[in-house]
Amino acid sequence: MSRKYIKIFGFSHSYFSGHHTWPIVGNLPELCKKRLTFLWIESIIQKLATDIGCIRLGNVLVTVVKSLELALEFLVKKDNVFLSRPLTMATEYVSRGFLGMAVSPWGSHSNKDCSVVNLRFALRHYSVNILRGILFSRRFFGRGGGDEEAEHLDAVFTILRCMYVFTVSDYLPSLRIIDVAGHQKTIKDAMSVFNKYHDPIIEKRIEQRRNGKKHEPENLLDVMITLKDERGRPLLSPDEIKAQCTVS
Repeated sequence: MSRKYIKIFGFSHSYFSGHHTWPIVGNLPELCKKRLTFLWIESIIQKLATDIGCIRLGNVLVTVVKSLELALEFLVKKDNVFLSRPLTMATEYVSRGFLGMAVSPWGSHSNKDCSVVNLRFALRHYSVNILRGILFSRRFFGRGGGDEEAEHLDAVFTILRCMYVFTVSDYLPSLRIIDVAGHQKTIKDAMSVFNKYHDPIIEKRIEQRRNGKKHEPENLLDVMITLKDERGRPLLSPDEIKAQCTVS
C-alpha cells in the first residue's frame, strides 16, 4: 500500500493506492464478500485517514472522494465527466441495448410497519397505474387487481431496484456468462414480463397506424409512433419505442 499525491484544480491531495489488489480482478474479491459495498469503501477511507482514495475493480480505477468540498469541485468543474450515465448490465438489458434515452450513456439516443406497508402498497400501484395510463391509455393489464397486474408491478420495481446495483460483471464483462450473484437472471426475468405485456400492445398500435386505423394520438405511445425525422420517416424504430416504454 502506498500514499501518493495528486494535483486537482490546483491543490495537492493525498490518496492511497495498491490496497491489496489482486491480478486482473483488483479489489473485486473484497467487495463480493461485503453485503453493502459502500460501507467497505468507507471503512478503507477512514482507516487510512485520507480524503481521496483509489481502488481497482477489474481494469477500472475507481476514485472515492470523502471531502465534501472536493466532491463539489468535481461536480462543478468536471461536470462533463459525470454527464454520461454508467454502463451496466442491468441498464443494457432494460433499454434493449441502450435504445432508451432514460438510461443510455451520452450519445445519439440520449439526444433523441402495517399502515406504512399499506401506504407503500397503494403508492406503488398508483404510480404504476399513472404510467400505464400515460403510455397505453389503460390502468392495468388483465382484469385489474389480478395476477397480471401484480406480475407487471413486481417487474417494474425489480428493474428499478436492480438498475444500478453493484455487480462484478460491470467491471469484468467477461463474467456475464457466469452471472455472479444472479443479477443478470433477475433482470432477464423482469424484462420477459415487460415483453409479454408491452410488446403485443406496441406492435398492434404500430400496425394500426400503418393501416390508417388510428389517426389522432391518444397516449404517449401514439406520439412516439407518429414522430418523424426531417425526411418524413419514422423517427423511432419499433425496438426503440419498446425500449422507451420500458425505461420511461
